[in-house]
Amino acid sequence: MNIVFPEHIIVTDQEIDCTHLSAQRKDFIVSFTKRLIALYKEQGEGRKVYAIAGPSGSGKSYLSILTEILGKQIDSEVRIIPVSIDAYHFPNEYLSQTATLGGTLKDVKGRFDTYDVPALLCDLQDFKDGNSMRLPMYSRKLHEPISGEIKVSDGPAIMLIEGLWLLYSEHEGIGWREISGLFDRSYFLEDSPASLRAHTIERHVRGGRAEGDAARQYDEHDAQNKTLVLATKERADERLTWPASQNFNLSRE
Repeated sequence: MNIVFPEHIIVTDQEIDCTHLSAQRKDFIVSFTKRLIALYKEQGEGRKVYAIAGPSGSGKSYLSILTEILGKQIDSEVRIIPVSIDAYHFPNEYLSQTATLGGTLKDVKGRFDTYDVPALLCDLQDFKDGNSMRLPMYSRKLHEPISGEIKVSDGPAIMLIEGLWLLYSEHEGIGWREISGLFDRSYFLEDSPASLRAHTIERHVRGGRAEGDAARQYDEHDAQNKTLVLATKERADERLTWPASQNFNLSRE
């Protein structure tokens, strides 16, 4: 089968160039997609939720969207719906008005307590129940969630959900533990520390931050989140690591 990679994809309103993707990384994505589809069939198809957790900059959104695109070529009868938990961020107005230690939740946006976890839990359950529905998406142009952007019609489908906190189990009462209980398979995606930092800073820059401010954001907030997220990797059913490649650069991809 001749699998064709797109030259560009859209990740939360940002165009990402795929033309520099190395052969090793292409093989990694194809292998993951084939194994995901095979697992889905082994588990009886229907509605399944597969989760990709991992720190910022590990390529979770990138992998999930390419899995959807390549999945259509590998098996056109299997529907894959990529979803990001960023779509479940509380609106900026709420975050700005809610105090936390040292400031407001807007100052620590992306931390485990800046998401509407009950809304995510409700949507996951509705999806697994087979309901038609509309799901939100996150805009990195507006830096806000947009409700109802993803239409899910009736019938079998995979929800491929990605995000930092999908395997998080601390801070009882927020609901992350209940979220992970709905997964039919969970993965933890890793990359080198240098790549994680570089990719996250570049994403912040594409989103409108100055490079120095983007680096400060990573060092003061994203790095703290990374420590908490890395501690969840043992809860994953499978751990994934990108193959090394000098050509892989999300600032260009």
